[in-house]
Amino acid sequence: MRLREQKYGHDDVRVADTLGNIAVLYQNQGRYGEAKLNYEECLRIKEMRLGRQNLEVAITLSSLAAVHEKMDEFDEAEVLYKEALTINKLKSGHESMDVARTLNSLAGLYRKTQQIPEALSMYEAGLRIEEARDGHVSMAVAGSLNNIAMMYFIYFPERLDEAEAMFKECIRVEEEILGYDSVEVAKSVGNLGMLYEKQERFAEAEESFKEALRLYEMKCGYDAPETVRWRKSVATLQPPVLSDIATTEADT
Repeated sequence: MRLREQKYGHDDVRVADTLGNIAVLYQNQGRYGEAKLNYEECLRIKEMRLGRQNLEVAITLSSLAAVHEKMDEFDEAEVLYKEALTINKLKSGHESMDVARTLNSLAGLYRKTQQIPEALSMYEAGLRIEEARDGHVSMAVAGSLNNIAMMYFIYFPERLDEAEAMFKECIRVEEEILGYDSVEVAKSVGNLGMLYEKQERFAEAEESFKEALRLYEMKCGYDAPETVRWRKSVATLQPPVLSDIATTEADT
């Protein structure tokens, strides 16, 4: 860092890049206050050297927004994400993957702050772009399918059939890209199982839970936290009526 400052001067884009790299390091360590300071200085230099309407500035705005979000500074994060979205639309086009990624970031923020209709709208807009740009087989598409399905599952009980279709499509895409035996597939199979459990389709839920457990055991190990979680899910899954009978018998 000091060498770059001595060679190029403090207000040089190469110094800004170094500041950004240091910010990423702090962010990964959970040192969000220090990450924020470095991102802010990086942003100041890039705006001065490149102008506000620049894709590198948009990237830094999104990174700074993510740090504010981690610090529960949601209003600040929203402003920064929206500014990045405006720049991405202007410089990359409204149907660009840059726009899709920023829409997904905003959706995650709105979901966290319980602005559910806004979150769903952003996720759906991001998915439309991803499908148009990447086709229906990409990890970006799979991620958005899962996010929307989870929104339906948690917040829209009248849309559980749509959630099921999206979970299944997500699994299909992940299997095509990653192969069947992957952690990502395990997560999606488990999500589908939770949907079946909510619908009281217990036989299908058990099948999904056992398959998720098998995949986690194979990929993560017998004692991994996710493996333990799904082993417990399999063990405790039973229709409410059976649970009531078991309780009654235990009390007698």
